[in-house]
Amino acid sequence: MKSQLLLSLTAGIFIGGAAGYLGSLMLSKRMALVAGPLGHLTLPGIALALMYDFDVSLGAFPFVILGITLIWLFELRTKLPMEALTAVVFASAVAVAFLFLPVAQAETALVGDISRVSFWETVISAVVALFLLSVVEEI
Repeated sequence: MKSQLLLSLTAGIFIGGAAGYLGSLMLSKRMALVAGPLGHLTLPGIALALMYDFDVSLGAFPFVILGITLIWLFELRTKLPMEALTAVVFASAVAVAFLFLPVAQAETALVGDISRVSFWETVISAVVALFLLSVVEEI
């Protein structure tokens, strides 16, 4: 029990620290409204991962990349503002997610459960957070 609490606390500290730093940078660059929709782009991947019982990270990551690519392509081909494009892709992703997502698993997909984090997920979270902080620091 104590080891699970320590893993959850460690993962939360690294993720929270990196998210707070990146959030403050996004706020200073007037991109604060982009973070929410990008987070919700993961929902279709999470829904599929929960349906087929595989790691939600593996389901979420491709959908974020796909959503970012779609927003970028739409931005190149239209004259719509970034906020409008982000809203369209965001709403579409949420709609697709609820086509696949069983109602019983909706809370798990939307909120998650940090108390179930494993040792390797904690290590990966810490490494990714430190990598993001080092990369963003150089930009």
